[in-house]
Amino acid sequence: MNEHVQTATTGPLFNPLAPEFIRDPYPYYERLRTTDPMHLTPFGAFVASRHAEASHVLRDKRFGKDFVDRTVRRYGPQIMEQPVFRSMSHWMLQQDPPDHTRLRGLVVKAFTARRVEDMRPRIQQAVDETLDAIVGQGHMDLIEDFAFRLPVTIICDMLGIPEDHREQFYKSSRDGGRLLDPVLLSPAEIEQANAGNAMAQMYFQQLFELRRRNPGDDLTTQLVQAEEDGSKLSNEELTANIILLFGAGHETTVNLIGNGLLALHRN
Repeated sequence: MNEHVQTATTGPLFNPLAPEFIRDPYPYYERLRTTDPMHLTPFGAFVASRHAEASHVLRDKRFGKDFVDRTVRRYGPQIMEQPVFRSMSHWMLQQDPPDHTRLRGLVVKAFTARRVEDMRPRIQQAVDETLDAIVGQGHMDLIEDFAFRLPVTIICDMLGIPEDHREQFYKSSRDGGRLLDPVLLSPAEIEQANAGNAMAQMYFQQLFELRRRNPGDDLTTQLVQAEEDGSKLSNEELTANIILLFGAGHETTVNLIGNGLLALHRN
């Protein structure tokens, strides 16, 4: 491993805040794979850029999330008093076994192959409606006009969120992926994330109680009812992992659509 993070001519090997990296990260990934595949960043984190190293880390049980201790080391001892970080500590993505195993077992029950396949006609309808609304413009920005709103629409459909309640989710999902970023959040970003978390907590607590009284054919009902060995998801766990669904499911889909069209254009 090379601990020298920059040279006079090349600058930092990995700086995810640099505009050049954000615009086109792939040349920087190539440099990492070639020069320092297990790279120690100035943030004190390791970046495994080749498949072999990444696979080894993911499979080695000596590695784990250790979310609370890791977050305290990065931000200081008071950070877990911030509501958004308490919520993130319940994300399935941030858990180690046995908690991860329990959460995953409960959440997976709601994502059956049949439920996913049943969504296909609705997804096609949402795509058609989005394109129909754009065609009159004569031009489009793929990300802003199409890719950005589509996954939020589908996630809201899956959760049974009424259309007149969705605008706030369109707004908050834009910033949700930032919580998954390894770069430290600024105080302003933490404050904004706390506000979004408070909105989500308030909204979903009401939705959970509604679905317990009046079950529906939606993902929220499935998550509320999911049970394994007498264990159910708490309201806090439910809300946290729905927030994760928006953050992880939204940004990955937006990037998939953008990169997919770019690959089609180039080939």
